[in-house]
Amino acid sequence: SAKMLQFINCRMRITLDDGRTFVGKFIAFDKHMNLVLSDTEEFRTVKLKKKAEPAPDAADGAPAPASSAPKTQQIKRALGL
Repeated sequence: SAKMLQFINCRMRITLDDGRTFVGKFIAFDKHMNLVLSDTEEFRTVKLKKKAEPAPDAADGAPAPASSAPKTQQIKRALGL
């Protein structure tokens, strides 16, 4: 508990098990280690929906090669308090 007190009023980055990240000013905590952040922004990464199958290549009729890496986007939103 004493170690946590030194971080009061500091800007912190908190990462949850589900991959979301919160960045905000650390203003309080309790005995269960629940945290209170003010002026906080939430960041999360989402996979973009796959688009329709690409049109076949005009030269040989084969479909155009698809990218093997999934497309992702980072979404940011402001949270209150």
